[in-house]
Amino acid sequence: AGRGEAGVATHGIGSRITAVDMPAVSTDDAPHNAAALIELNQGTVRLGTWLVSVGLGAPQSVRVGGSTYALQMRPRRVYYPFTLTLKEFRHDLYPGTDIPKNFSSRVQLTHPGKNESRDALIYMNHPLRYEGKTFYQASFGEGDTLSVFQVVDNPAAVAPYVSCALVALGLLIQFLSHAFAFVVYLLAGLRPPRLSSSFDLNEFGRLPALNGGRIKPLDTIARASLLMLSGKQSVRAGERSLRAIEWLADVLFDPQRAAELPVFEIDDPDILGLLGIQQTDKRRYAFFDLIQKLDEIERQATLAERVKPERRSRFQTAVTRLQQRLTLYRKLQNTLQLSGAEDTLQRLHDFEARVAPALRSHLEGSQREGRFPSRLFHEIEPYRFLDEAAEFYPLPLSKTGEERDWVSLGRGVVARIHADRYHPGVPAYAAMGDAWRAGNAPDFNRATADYQKWLAAFSPAGRSRARYEFSFNHAAPFYRSLVIYLAVFLIILGSWMVQSKALNQAAFYGLGLAFAAHTFGLASRMALQGRPPVTNLYSSAIFVGWAAVLLGWVLERLFRKGIGSLAASWIGFTTLIIAHHLASSGDTLEMMRAVLDSNFWLATHVVTITIGYGSTFLSGFLAAVYLLRRLFDKGWTPALAGAIERMVYGVVCFSTLFSFVGTILGGIWADQSWGRFWGWDPKENGALLIVLWNVFILHARWGGYARGENLMRLAVIGNIVTALSWFGVNMLGIGLHAYGFMDKAFVWLLIFIASQLLIISLGFLRPRLPATGELGRPL
Repeated sequence: AGRGEAGVATHGIGSRITAVDMPAVSTDDAPHNAAALIELNQGTVRLGTWLVSVGLGAPQSVRVGGSTYALQMRPRRVYYPFTLTLKEFRHDLYPGTDIPKNFSSRVQLTHPGKNESRDALIYMNHPLRYEGKTFYQASFGEGDTLSVFQVVDNPAAVAPYVSCALVALGLLIQFLSHAFAFVVYLLAGLRPPRLSSSFDLNEFGRLPALNGGRIKPLDTIARASLLMLSGKQSVRAGERSLRAIEWLADVLFDPQRAAELPVFEIDDPDILGLLGIQQTDKRRYAFFDLIQKLDEIERQATLAERVKPERRSRFQTAVTRLQQRLTLYRKLQNTLQLSGAEDTLQRLHDFEARVAPALRSHLEGSQREGRFPSRLFHEIEPYRFLDEAAEFYPLPLSKTGEERDWVSLGRGVVARIHADRYHPGVPAYAAMGDAWRAGNAPDFNRATADYQKWLAAFSPAGRSRARYEFSFNHAAPFYRSLVIYLAVFLIILGSWMVQSKALNQAAFYGLGLAFAAHTFGLASRMALQGRPPVTNLYSSAIFVGWAAVLLGWVLERLFRKGIGSLAASWIGFTTLIIAHHLASSGDTLEMMRAVLDSNFWLATHVVTITIGYGSTFLSGFLAAVYLLRRLFDKGWTPALAGAIERMVYGVVCFSTLFSFVGTILGGIWADQSWGRFWGWDPKENGALLIVLWNVFILHARWGGYARGENLMRLAVIGNIVTALSWFGVNMLGIGLHAYGFMDKAFVWLLIFIASQLLIISLGFLRPRLPATGELGRPL
């Protein structure tokens, strides 16, 4: 804003207000208003001074020579020889969610000078390019009737491509001889366990439903919901441990019993104080423990939601999360039946025999549809509530199995007014509920099996998809990989202690087994989601570990020293642990937001740059092994040091290539979608920092400044750089890539950075060995 003080402006509203300098802002939701002081003169006569600003809502009147003029500061207008007229704007959501599926604008493009008049469709990742300008879908407003386009003019659009081609040529020349060995090696369904219960919960868990915009089995809904509430996939009930699907059956069919199970993880002392509970070792509480404070929790959460997530206090963040968990829990309670209802099947028969005919007769009368007498209104209102409160939609209406054709059980009941019979799922779920509460396993199993047979004939696609995902859940490939990775890591350490080649070989084959399970899990996720392997933070952790394990396995084949297996197993274990904790945020196969809905770019940019993450972590971990073994291993030799140095150098070359290519592909995606190659978004800066750091390491080595321990210290710093790019920028909550915002990992990120700095510091404790050359010979 322009500098000024009260009273400087002599005319207009500016004589009563002040314009002051303001600090710069980094967000676009609270921009400052520009202002200026304007002095007007008529010849030699001074007319006065006016304050103008874009923040003033209306122009000011200025009278000169008997005429009145409007004085106003406004953004500069650019007039084009063509016009765009909005004909239709669409804002579509995935069914049952608030996740945007599509933003699109159909406009009429008219250019009289070229005798051109046609329609154009502008939507996410598909802008309109015309007359050297790029019009991309940027925002919307006024109840989805206003569409906002960002207009980009980039006269130097070709320059980034030319410069990237030059850099790529240099990389190709430098790395071609070293890449051959890597290319050679790079080219180179468990049955679910039976539950102890006599109820066939495996078959129940295979039942499909629409939730979160996609079709999934009840088993997945149970696991994801319990993880969000409790951070675990099982519930302790006295001496028994209930699996997620058994807990979900209680919540759906017997809410009174479910309300006694400790599933709400609460460890914040202020939240416990709000609940009037003293802090102990207990971390999980039942719904009954919270029921007296539900109104107060909701009030506090409402206050907290008025504050931006990144500015909330610890208490505000905790109470908001607790309210979200309570909302999820209560929606599950009221999905298949009213909470606390008994004899559900009998209520359906009564509705069919008595209420539905009366409602149908009323609607066929002269009164308007939807207006019922109070008696009939009270009969149908509970089922309308079930429709509104449902967490998932279990009833398919068409054979295609498309997401838009699934409805809630409440709507299935209401539809009986117009149909000649219930949807088969309505009495089936009612029978399951009555049998569950009565402890009647045969009736429960019979109702489940009969409904599964009907689904097999009516909706085979949705049923098959749900059954495959159920098998994937119970196979738990990532958990099994995690366990094997840890075992391989311990075996490698043991082989070094006893100098056993047999243990080293066993670890190598064990690593291959874990990698096979890891690959099966990754491929299964791709098949279920119909997407490339990386679509969110959870899948990025899975893929970063997968890429690092593959490279580590190649290194072990090349060097046979156990170091590749050690690095691969530890990174595989660590990334899967990270993925496990990220899974607590909800469905890990969530639907893609409209801004990311491009399989081509997800398969090129995202996959490539994530491989760069994994390989950079691998080089950093190898460097950490170098520094720690040099400090503690009595068998440390220059030859071993040289072997690790060659590994680090080769992996840094690999990560430089993929990080660079991935970053460039991201720029091309931005150019194709938004009309600009680079926007200095925090995520873009983080990706560039990884490239620059890897390039710095290579140039320092080629120049002779970083050899041996110095090279390793630089590689370990690469771990910090990559972690900040991967997770750190998400914690800023700003920029185009802020859709992965998270704050729970902040402490763990600091711990990781401190551990890497500690490893670097330990490298200085003993006198350094002579620096080694590429083949391990002293320089």
